[in-house]
Amino acid sequence: MSILKLKLEDLNTRNLQTRAALNEDTVADYAEAMERGDRFPAVTVFTDGAEYYLADGFHRVEALRRIGKKAVMADLQNGDFKDALLYALKANSTHGLRRTNADKRHALEMAWNAREELFGGEPSNALLAEICGVTRQWVIRWVQEQGVNRLHPVKSENAQNGEETPKTRNLPIRPQMTGKQPPERAETPSAPIRPATPKAPIPAPVRRVGRDGKIYAVPVRHALKMPTRPERQHAAIPHDRYGTEIPVEINAAFEANPLADILSCISKARVALRKGFEDNDPAFAAVRQDALVNLNNAYNFVNAAEPHCVCRMCQGNGCKACHERGWQTEEEYKRNPKEFQA
Repeated sequence: MSILKLKLEDLNTRNLQTRAALNEDTVADYAEAMERGDRFPAVTVFTDGAEYYLADGFHRVEALRRIGKKAVMADLQNGDFKDALLYALKANSTHGLRRTNADKRHALEMAWNAREELFGGEPSNALLAEICGVTRQWVIRWVQEQGVNRLHPVKSENAQNGEETPKTRNLPIRPQMTGKQPPERAETPSAPIRPATPKAPIPAPVRRVGRDGKIYAVPVRHALKMPTRPERQHAAIPHDRYGTEIPVEINAAFEANPLADILSCISKARVALRKGFEDNDPAFAAVRQDALVNLNNAYNFVNAAEPHCVCRMCQGNGCKACHERGWQTEEEYKRNPKEFQA
């Protein structure tokens, strides 16, 4: 809508903070910068005409409170609490202070607890990942960690006192066959009739909301766990040295890095050349001394070009800070602002 100045006391922040906790160092840095007169982007606020829901900018608002400010510049947008929560769940996935694993888990938990209000049912893994700004593998791992039950229990028609009991039926007893029995079996007493084995109740179809916003019913054969079919094992999710999940699009840059083999070759050449000079080997008599200097420079250049971490500015999506690669070298990482370093 527009940029307006709002009072801090008018902002509704209840159940909208998707981080596990505010970062005290970031709040202190922001407060110090604000006192110096540095300008910050406007916070994002949704309004339905009655309430002002803060969707993005919790660290900035807290920093303003710390230095005694009473108002904040806000980017005002039309929407209610649901719109603000949907925006807040994904707000910090592409900008601002990098989210921790605890922040991602907290966002997933908030979206799951508000699934009826946000989606009208149980969201699919793909939709939950898109809304919270994480990968599907992250959602699958979170579901496994939390033990989220995605099946609804079904009560039998004969259940009493609120107890869930399986629905059973008595099978008719097959009459004995008439005729002459073999001698060896004539004196054998008939085996007792086994009672019918109770059948487990069939769960009702599970409602799942797809990425397109439509509600789908999961077939019963997919909802039940078949004992004869082993569960699918999910591959481990790769992370960089700072614990950031490596997007699948740039995972190849971190796996089997060919630069490591080149560095190994250069290192061996340096050792051999240095030894030849020290031993006054006649085979190295015509080799210039600056050849060793060139090898040292080549090693440093290649080493400086190795992937160091997922880009802290864009989280692997590609930006100017990483030259659209999605990952940064060690030198590029050191040039990041303080709040974008581990």
